[in-house]
Amino acid sequence: SVFYDTGEAELYRCMLDQNNQPAALNLEHAFEFFLPDYEDPVVIWHDDGLWFQKKHDTIARVSLADGLVADDPLPAGSAGELAALVFTDSDRLVGLRSNGDSLLLNSRGESVWHNNAEICAACSCGSDNVAVSYTDGNLFIYDLSDRMRIRRQIQIGLFRGTMGWDGTMLLWLSEDNVLFACHPDEARPEPIAN
Repeated sequence: SVFYDTGEAELYRCMLDQNNQPAALNLEHAFEFFLPDYEDPVVIWHDDGLWFQKKHDTIARVSLADGLVADDPLPAGSAGELAALVFTDSDRLVGLRSNGDSLLLNSRGESVWHNNAEICAACSCGSDNVAVSYTDGNLFIYDLSDRMRIRRQIQIGLFRGTMGWDGTMLLWLSEDNVLFACHPDEARPEPIAN
């Protein structure tokens, strides 16, 4: 997929030759999306479709199979720039930037505000848990199966890029290039490389 700075996007299918090498790109679908004021648009491949922000109050999914764009409006009063979109085994977390604050929503419309800080990164960390880091240096682990309960808060400072989950540990690169790891239930993050 290609998301242009015009608010237009294209979804391509890569065609392979007899040796399973890329041979051609075919344009499958073109559609419009909500162009953020800053940061790149959040785009996630999930469930045979490409998820993105269509309007300030709507996320959407374009199907590779038929090209149909299915709108998924956010709850009334929920709007902003999409900063995170994470799918777990049974739920979805939408993270929005809104006037310097962050709003998290699950698929049942339950919400959590984090004031005076914006989302830096988010990732799944277990079947129904999502880790979200903020510009104030905090990382929260939310349990989406339990009304978005905060399982844990960790002060991690700022970091570079994004964070990830290896199946057991959360991983991120600190601002001073040290790789940290943290089990969601352990007391504190530990450096594992520098």
